[in-house]
Amino acid sequence: MRFLVDLYRWLILLVLAFGLIGGVWLGTALMFGPLATAPQRITYIAIAVGVAVTTILGLGVTATFISIHDRLADIADALNRAADRDRGSL
Repeated sequence: MRFLVDLYRWLILLVLAFGLIGGVWLGTALMFGPLATAPQRITYIAIAVGVAVTTILGLGVTATFISIHDRLADIADALNRAADRDRGSL
């Protein structure tokens, strides 16, 4: 299970990296490139902001679930160690 948690962490970093690269590319295209004079420029900006906000919220929820999973795994390990000590004293 730990492998899946680490995999999700790397996937989150990968999505953030691609989002950063895409955001820089889109920002440059909107300021200086072919989209600078497009009549739908405001629409492109609104869509880009919406996608960014949705992605950040989704990744935040995923990171929260990963953190909760790690905390519960630590608690379960501690309880197993405590139970083993109690069984040994009987």
